[in-house]
Amino acid sequence: LQPSSQYMGGRYFHDLWGVDEVDKGDPAHSNEAAFVRALRADGDKQPAAEEAEILGALDSFVLSGAIKKWRESVDGQFAYRHHTMLVHESVRTAEQSDLADKFRKVWRTQGSYSSPAAFARLRTLYETDFAAVNRSRPEWSDLPIPDDFSELKPFVGGAVDAITVDNDPVVVVNGTKDSDYNAMDFQVRPYWRIMVGGAKLSRGFTVEGLTI
Repeated sequence: LQPSSQYMGGRYFHDLWGVDEVDKGDPAHSNEAAFVRALRADGDKQPAAEEAEILGALDSFVLSGAIKKWRESVDGQFAYRHHTMLVHESVRTAEQSDLADKFRKVWRTQGSYSSPAAFARLRTLYETDFAAVNRSRPEWSDLPIPDDFSELKPFVGGAVDAITVDNDPVVVVNGTKDSDYNAMDFQVRPYWRIMVGGAKLSRGFTVEGLTI
């Protein structure tokens, strides 16, 4: 079936039909170079490396949220009701709970999104990754991004505030009694959260605003 213009699936994010060797690292020609950031650290053997990868993913989520807030402020045609991040590593609910706690810990102890260190990380991520990839894709010319990260700084706090509910940026989505699965309804209110879960998320649930 021919996908609709609104659908973003495997062929959008991966080089399913291959790419010339010389173009593999070039986001202008390789979808994987543009979109995929592999997380490979083994938490049991490399806890510090795993936390660094988690922090990188959280930074990407906060930065992309700030970009959405900035776009809404400069052009009324942009409106981002939902902004979500999906974390799916295991089908075991106990492991999902542990993973959610890892993300909470890194957010709390290393994120520090109002600090100079955090702004320095986000600036580097913006200049070396987000803006660089955006410039490589002329088909995105109708999607504005700031000329300089300094324009985004005022919107980082708004993104963090939207993501954090009761001092918690993470929601567990599975079939357990502690899950917020039944409380989530994308039709009722805006949803800006980090969603950790298993099969319910990966197969039977439409995650709106999925960004990271």
